[in-house]
Amino acid sequence: MRKKRSREKQAEEQKSHIRELDRIYRADGRANESSEETQQRHFDDRLRASARRNNASFEVKNQRQATVRLRTLNSRATESNEQRERRIHCNALGNQTRIGAETFDARRNRLQLERVRQGTFRASNWLYLKDEALHYDPNLDYPNFPQIVIRSMSSKCTFCGALKFEAEASGLCCSNGKVSLPELPQLPEPLKSLMEGNHPKSKEFLTMIRKYNSSFQMTSFGTSLPMLDSTGFMPTFRI
Repeated sequence: MRKKRSREKQAEEQKSHIRELDRIYRADGRANESSEETQQRHFDDRLRASARRNNASFEVKNQRQATVRLRTLNSRATESNEQRERRIHCNALGNQTRIGAETFDARRNRLQLERVRQGTFRASNWLYLKDEALHYDPNLDYPNFPQIVIRSMSSKCTFCGALKFEAEASGLCCSNGKVSLPELPQLPEPLKSLMEGNHPKSKEFLTMIRKYNSSFQMTSFGTSLPMLDSTGFMPTFRI
């Protein structure tokens, strides 16, 4: 038994030594390769990985995906705020570069797959609540369900600085820096003084502001300006 353990230990040490030599050999080879050789190697690696995953069994795929998710969770749990913002920023830049280089057909296929994936994901999140109103259980803590609690606006866009809820998409505010709006102009007087509380009637104005808005929300007006498009459902004109 002792000899067997010793042999197993020696075999493991030999395997570890061989793996270390193999890593050194690969590192030396990659340091001397050209950019074309690097691209070809990456392409070959992707083909091998794709073939290996296609031939893997269902259990192996689930195990691999679970391992990747666990490794990602552990990595993100230990990263600092600066590392998290840098990761999100790099991912956004990478997505911009990849999307900017894709063809029209590739973009259309990507958007279609994204819509299907989002629809499936959202449906699966709410599936267990189907017909829940007809089977209400007072013992369940409905207000604290993950699908209902939106939490605080703690996510900050790295491009425009907008605050968002945790589950909101990264490009929801400014499309990852593609949209840049000018700053709002100053309000004209006396509206500016009324809004800022510097007018004698500011208190009354701010108290009744919702009623004022409701009073004019269905107001119609006429104009003698030429219409830009009077054939559609919503005719418009330029002021």
